[in-house]
Amino acid sequence: LLAGKDVFVEKPITLNVSEAEELCELAKEHSKTLMVGHVLRYHPCIQKMIDIIHSGELGAIRYIHCSRKNLGKIRQEENVLWSFAPHDISVVMALMKGTKPLHVRCHGQKHLHPDIHDVTDTHLEFPGNCHVHISVNWLFPIKEQIMHVVGTKGMLTFDDTKPLAEKLVKCSEYISYQPGSIPT
Repeated sequence: LLAGKDVFVEKPITLNVSEAEELCELAKEHSKTLMVGHVLRYHPCIQKMIDIIHSGELGAIRYIHCSRKNLGKIRQEENVLWSFAPHDISVVMALMKGTKPLHVRCHGQKHLHPDIHDVTDTHLEFPGNCHVHISVNWLFPIKEQIMHVVGTKGMLTFDDTKPLAEKLVKCSEYISYQPGSIPT
């Protein structure tokens, strides 16, 4: 930024808020673009999910579940929340049209290092009774990168471990419910 260049930063942008604010201020002062590398946000299947959700095809979004797990490289400079969750948070914010959550709760466990969380579960509550659960874990024995979106008129599942043609699945009219009757 100080050299007059636009900057694309690998996530996380920084490990603390004050450094991130400083970078944003520098970008603004120098009229430069500062962008965090949330490349999943631009995946063709994620773009399709955004289009479907924003069109209203799924109705009101009630629940989003994200699971990003893998027994892989254990980082010592950041925890699993900083390493894995930004991908899903970025996508969720796009799916929710930038609406900010009303409440955020995050719990984690430290199994391998006394100061670094290697498992976390985050819950976000959005207006309209929409709840988001993000589970990230680098001690999980199987690679899992999946997102489920449940709306009042249908569901979407994005599984990034599948071949491209199978990554995005849509389920329409998955439940029928009339007040006073049993759901089918």
